[in-house]
Amino acid sequence: LAQALRIGERLLVNANHELGRLSQIRRDFLHVALHNLQAPVSAATMMLETLEQCGRGSLGPEQLRWVERSLERIRGSAQFLQDLQMLAMLEGEDLTRQAQPVDIAGVVRAAAEDVRDLGDARRHELRLDVPEGLARVRGIERLLREAVVNYLTNAIKYSPEGGHSVLRVRAQ
Repeated sequence: LAQALRIGERLLVNANHELGRLSQIRRDFLHVALHNLQAPVSAATMMLETLEQCGRGSLGPEQLRWVERSLERIRGSAQFLQDLQMLAMLEGEDLTRQAQPVDIAGVVRAAAEDVRDLGDARRHELRLDVPEGLARVRGIERLLREAVVNYLTNAIKYSPEGGHSVLRVRAQ
C-alpha cells in the first residue's frame, strides 16, 4: 500500500509539474500575442485620429461619421486588449476584487450601439427592453459589455437576414 501511495504521489507531482509548465507556456503566448496586437491597434488609432483631425474640412459628413465610428471601434479594441492584459495579470487572483458598481442599462445600450452597423447591414431589427431605474450591478464594465456584444453579434449573425431580436434586462 505504501509503495502504491508513493507511485501515486510521484505521478501527481509529475502531473502538477507538467500543468505548471503548460500554464507558463500559455501565459508566455498570451503576453506575446497581446504585445503583437497592441502595436497595430495603436497605429490604426493614431492614423484614424489624424484623419479625423485633418479631415474635418475636407471630408463630407458621412465620411467623417465613418471615421469617427471606426475610431470608436478601434478604441474599443484597444480597451479590450487592455482588459485581456489585466486578466492575464490577474491570473490566480480573485476577479471579484476588481468588480465595481456598473450601470447595466448603460452597458446594454452601448453594446447595442456597438453592433448597430452589423445589424443595419443585415437589415436586422434590434429592440431594447431596458426599464428605467435599474440598480447597479457589481462587475467589470468592459467585460460585461464584451459579453453582451458577443451575444448580440451572434443573434444578428445567426438570424435570417431581415430578422429581429429583443434584448431584455430585468432585475431579479
